[in-house]
Amino acid sequence: MVFNLNRITASIPIVLLVFLGTSPVFGHSGHQQEDAPTISIPDVVAQVNGTNISKDPIIRELKKAIRTYKKKGMPLTPEQEKTAARKLIEDEIDRTLLVQKAKAIGVDITNPMVESKMGEIKTQFKSDAVFEHTLADEGLTLDQYRVELKTDLYMEQVIRKEIQPAIRIDEKELKSFYDENKDKFGGEEKRRASVILIKVNPKGGPDAEIMARKKIESIYDQLKNGADFASMAQKHSQDSLKAKGGDLGYFARSQMFAPFAERAFKMKVEDLSEIFQTHLGFHILKLTDIKPDKIPAFDDVKKEIAGHLREMRAAEATRKYVQELRKTADVKTYF
Repeated sequence: MVFNLNRITASIPIVLLVFLGTSPVFGHSGHQQEDAPTISIPDVVAQVNGTNISKDPIIRELKKAIRTYKKKGMPLTPEQEKTAARKLIEDEIDRTLLVQKAKAIGVDITNPMVESKMGEIKTQFKSDAVFEHTLADEGLTLDQYRVELKTDLYMEQVIRKEIQPAIRIDEKELKSFYDENKDKFGGEEKRRASVILIKVNPKGGPDAEIMARKKIESIYDQLKNGADFASMAQKHSQDSLKAKGGDLGYFARSQMFAPFAERAFKMKVEDLSEIFQTHLGFHILKLTDIKPDKIPAFDDVKKEIAGHLREMRAAEATRKYVQELRKTADVKTYF
C-alpha cells in the first residue's frame, strides 16, 4: 500500500511518511518570494556521524509549511517557523541515520534503480513536462528529486530488511480491528430527493416575496392533495432541474447544500418537507429514496486491514529503531 496524497510521493511507503510525520502539500507555489522564511538558517544545520545536513531541504519544506498555513489564514510567526525548522531538522537527521544504516548492512541503491522508480512515477502524469512542472512547483529540480528519491529507496530497504520481517498480525487482531471500526469501512449513507424552487425577484421589493410565497403555498397544497411532484416541478419550478422533475439524484450529507441536507436526512421516503426559504428563494423537498451505507464483510476487507495494521506497526517500530541508532550516533545540531 502506498501513500497517495500526491503523485510525487506515491512511490514512498506510507510507513516512511507516518514515521516522519510528513504531510506533503501539492500546491502551486509560483516560487513567490513572500513564502521565504523570515528566520536565518545556517548552511549546515546538523552533522550525523560526520555527514553534513544542508539547509536546502529544510528551507524547501519550511516554505511549503509557510505557504500552506498562509493559505489557511494562519501565517506562521518567526517562533513557529523556528519550531517547524527544528522538527524538519530532526526528521532529516533520522533520514540520514536510516540511509547510513542501509549502507552499513549492504544496501546499494544504484542510479538505474532510481531512474526505474522515477519512470514509474512519471507514468502517473500526462507528460514529462507536467511532471517537471509539478516538481518545480515543489521547489525541486530533477536532480534534487533524484537525490530525494534515492534517500527514500534506501530507507525503504532498511524497513523491509530490518523491521517488517518481525511484524506479525494474527487473525484475532484483524477481527478485533474490524469489529471496532466497522463504521469506517462502510460508505456514507446517501439520499435521493427532488426539489421545487420558486424564486423571489430581487428587484420586486416586499411584494415579490409575498407573491413567491403565495405561489409556493399553492403548489404545496396541491402536492398535499395528491398532485405528482415531478409534474409540478416541471410545470412550476424555476431552476435547472425542472426538466428532470426536480430530481437532485443521490447525495451524501456532506455533498449537498446544507439547508437541503439537514432536511433530507431527517425525512422518510415519500415525505414532503415544509416550505423553507434560502437566499435562492422558496423550496419544497420530497425524499424519494434512501441508499443506506453498506458495511463490507470481514473477509472482503481483511487484506486491507492487515496492510493498514502492518504499516502502523512498522511506523512505530521504525521510530524505536531510529531511537536506538541515535544512542550510538555522533549527532551535532547547529540550529
